[in-house]
Amino acid sequence: MTKINYQIKLCCAAALCLLGASLPCYSAIIPLPATTSGRYFDSGVFLSGGYGTGWHSGLPGEARSFFSFNLAGVTGTIISATMHLQTAPGFGSYLSGDPTETLSLFDVSTAIASLSGGSGGIPAFTDLGTGTVFGSLVVDNTAGNSSTSR
Repeated sequence: MTKINYQIKLCCAAALCLLGASLPCYSAIIPLPATTSGRYFDSGVFLSGGYGTGWHSGLPGEARSFFSFNLAGVTGTIISATMHLQTAPGFGSYLSGDPTETLSLFDVSTAIASLSGGSGGIPAFTDLGTGTVFGSLVVDNTAGNSSTSR
């Protein structure tokens, strides 16, 4: 299961802090499961659910995955997020012939309805691998079946 943990920090406004006002600040970890996930291939082909990123033998080229999360119940300012990914039992998490690969998380501007509905095509594939990088992780073939957090 894919989930993301957001750390929410509710605090006084910066101006009040500068004026010496003493208001409590607190944070909370809120686990949120992915509401949708899928992947686009470089040909524009879409597969709903799960995640598999990179080159796959027997599939139509390079794949780029996405996850969406419903933030409707989240209030306050999100100051950080951690994503936990786990491979399916019995399925190797690292299938590259190279000793390492880099997994990066990018911002996405494609409309969620288009992205999750499968109509994004090649532009969605491109969007999933370009833009602002939110984080990267070097993965190697020693990980086996495991979970990854970043």
